[in-house]
Amino acid sequence: MALKLPHAVYVHLPKTGGWFVRNVLEKQGLNRGEVGREHDPANLIYGKNGKRPFTFIFIRHPVEWYRSYWAYRAMNDWRISPHQPITGWQLFGSVLDNDCRSNDFQTWVDNVFAQVPQGILSIVYGVYTDGVDFIGRVENMREDLCVALELAGESFDRGLIHSFPKQNASHREWLERAVYGEGQEKRLLEIESEALNYWECAAKANAANSFGYQAKRIFSQSRIAIARTGLKGFFRMLSPGNSKGVMVKNYSPEH
Repeated sequence: MALKLPHAVYVHLPKTGGWFVRNVLEKQGLNRGEVGREHDPANLIYGKNGKRPFTFIFIRHPVEWYRSYWAYRAMNDWRISPHQPITGWQLFGSVLDNDCRSNDFQTWVDNVFAQVPQGILSIVYGVYTDGVDFIGRVENMREDLCVALELAGESFDRGLIHSFPKQNASHREWLERAVYGEGQEKRLLEIESEALNYWECAAKANAANSFGYQAKRIFSQSRIAIARTGLKGFFRMLSPGNSKGVMVKNYSPEH
């Protein structure tokens, strides 16, 4: 299901850090309940009067998404609950878990290529990013989540997000088995070129969003400094010789 926040909706796509997002939002008191069926995409979710609130999602680099998905499902022996309800992920899961199933990673990858030569993750990303307002990347999870919450107008603890531990990660033993065969990774990037494009576009867009978010934080800190020390004290803080001038000297969009 998607997670409802006070001012936003988070869409949970499998193997994209979803339990990290859910648990850290729960810890901050931002969980307002579930919306829709499990793993429904954004275009099936509506708010009051048919209007969807600010909606965000996370995606992962295709090469690592394949590894993570296979490791997690194989680790769990491809099992599903006998009372598993119909979900937004049902169609994709039936292909990956049933039609392509193999406890050998390279065989599973070949099976996926054969079953969906146009790129199953490209289709998934196309479906799940349709109608969303912000696409974050697992590889920059903590900072992108801060940006998404800021854009949504949520109140949150940035420090808690950056210190929160990983959740529901695949066992290292299974990830170590997820090694591509000769030529497989290259072929994957060709087949999943659209998924890779989604990921690369998100990286570029979020660098700009992060810049704006960090600039807003710096501006807020500047106002506090001016209120406390006056303009002369504020400018002394920014001087190169002053180690307390960290808000400018240590700024990085990827921090």
